[in-house]
This record gives sequence, structure tokens and C-alpha cells, in this order.
Amino acid sequence: MDRLQHLRQTLACNILANADYPALEFVLLDYHSREDVAGYVREALQEYIRSGLLTYYQTFDPLYFNRSHSRNMMFRLATGDIICNVDADNFTGKGFAAYVSRVFSSKDGIFLTGMGVTGIKAPRDVMGRICLTAGDLEKVRGFDERMTGYGFEDYDIANRLESSGLSRVGICMDRGFLCAIPHDERGRILNEELFARRHSVYLSYLTAATTEILYLFSDGIFARGTLIDNRVFPFEMPLAPLRELQMRYEYSIYEDGWLKGRWKETNGEIDLYHGSKIERLNRRRFYEVEDEGLIIQSLMFYSQLENRIIMDKNKLDGQVGTNPEAYGAGVVYKNFEYDHPILLS
Repeated sequence: MDRLQHLRQTLACNILANADYPALEFVLLDYHSREDVAGYVREALQEYIRSGLLTYYQTFDPLYFNRSHSRNMMFRLATGDIICNVDADNFTGKGFAAYVSRVFSSKDGIFLTGMGVTGIKAPRDVMGRICLTAGDLEKVRGFDERMTGYGFEDYDIANRLESSGLSRVGICMDRGFLCAIPHDERGRILNEELFARRHSVYLSYLTAATTEILYLFSDGIFARGTLIDNRVFPFEMPLAPLRELQMRYEYSIYEDGWLKGRWKETNGEIDLYHGSKIERLNRRRFYEVEDEGLIIQSLMFYSQLENRIIMDKNKLDGQVGTNPEAYGAGVVYKNFEYDHPILLS
């Protein structure tokens, strides 16, 4: 969604970089971009569509970008025995498809990834690349679509693939397979629903290790929690398993999840409604964040934390499959054939 500037740099380059491997299909999913991705495909990539090397799909339903759903949709549209997600800002490197094929031919019961493998420290923007068989995709039923925020959906599917009995194999780092175009934090969440709903963020510093954080969203919902610095927070009691997992990260929240309710502004005062309680925002204690960079960091933390908690609960439960009803569902159109909608259900 709206990564045309990256797509122009990566897609044709990736196609040419894998010309040595004929049994290959590139699936490009246009996830309701506002930028003219379709125009670019018509102008620059028609030869690849005609040859069958590239298949272009569009969906017009999503209002916001959802990593789990969009990747599931792309996975379901792929026709190969082995499927690999390549984000729009990623370069595959020369001969990547042939390399993937060789690895899967030489080893059974595996998946390939750029994350969580000893000795491999992939750059952030390629860590989520995962190659797996179509059968194993169906076994775990894709990325967990309860994860609507930023990050950890890739770690989660890797955990569940391992729980299904597969071995995690690292993508080779020294062949240029794990390269991406760098970009700023704002670009990571620009098309998320969370970013569109943002209204304001308030902080209240409590101690050297704790800060209360309050998010007000434009739809009248608030979320509140106590951010803790796990490096210095003085835990004095036995920890529940989920809390223990959250301590692996530099920051988490003290609560088991965000406290949520509704908020309303009247005559310049902000009232928070939670259940039968009404609390007026204490402006002596809270200050509104005005720095754009800090707002983006705060939103990233909120977005990641929700996904992180789901991932850790899945891990504690030994979860393998997810999305019990459907995954990657929606209506798509193939290669500009707008009279022939394809329903994924």
C-alpha cells in the first residue's frame, strides 16, 4: 500500500536478479494503494505479465494497511509449492529463488527466515522474510490476523511453524539476499488505522523506571498504561509467565494490557470514562506530547505492544494454527480483469 517509490526500485530489479530460475512466479498485491501502482504496472511491467512471470492483483476493500491480512492474501494467491514474501522495499539479491529451491530440495521439514537464527543478524527491514511450503502455510493458517499493528506478526508465524515441528533455517547473509531500502519510522505506520486515528498523546513521569502514557484517539477511544523500563524496574514478586516474556524487551507496560475507555472534551477539559468511573485529566501531572518524533515513537510502541502480547500468548499456549474461520479473505482482481472478481473466502 503506497510504496510505489520503493516498488519502482525493487520489483524489476528482483525479476532480473532471478532470471536464472525459470519455475518462478512474482505475485504483486496492490493493497488498495492511493498511489498509481496500476499505472506503473501497465507502463513498465506488461511484458512480465504477458510472459506469466508476474501476476498483478488488486484489492479495493482495505482502508488501512494490515500486514497480517495482506501477506495472507498474497500467500493464498501464490501458485508455487514454495512461497516467500518479499516486501516492497526489499531486494532479493541475485539468484535468491534458485538458492531457496536448493535449500528446500536438500532438507525436509524446514522453513527459511531472516530472524531468530544463531549467527544471523539480518537488517530490520528484511527480518520478516519467510519462505515456506504451501502445505506448511495451510498447517499454521498464515499470519495471525488478530495482529493489526506493527511488527511481531513475522516472529509469531515463525514460532508457530517451529511448534508444528519444522526447523528454522537462516537465509544466507553473505550473498546479498537480505537488503532493503532504508526509510524513516513514520513510513512504517503511515497507512495503519492507528496512525489515522491518532489525536494526542499524554505522558506523566512517575519514577525513573515508570511513565504513565495516555493515548486519545479521534474516534473517542482512549488507551492508558504504565510504561516500564525493564532494565531498571524493581520487580519484587514472582512473575506470571506472560510478564516474564514481556521482560525480554527494553520496554513493556505494567498492566496485562491497555486500559481502554472513552474520552470527551468539554470546555477545554478532558474527561475519561471507564465503566462507571469518570476521571478528569490532571494537566498538572500529564503533559501533551508535541514533538512529532516522540509521537511516532509512542504510536509505534502502542502498535507493537498489542502484537507482542498476542505473540507471547500464542507461544505460551504452544499455538500452531490460527485464523480458525478464514485467512487472507477478500475480493481481488487479476491483471486488470475488472469484470472477473476473485473471491477468497
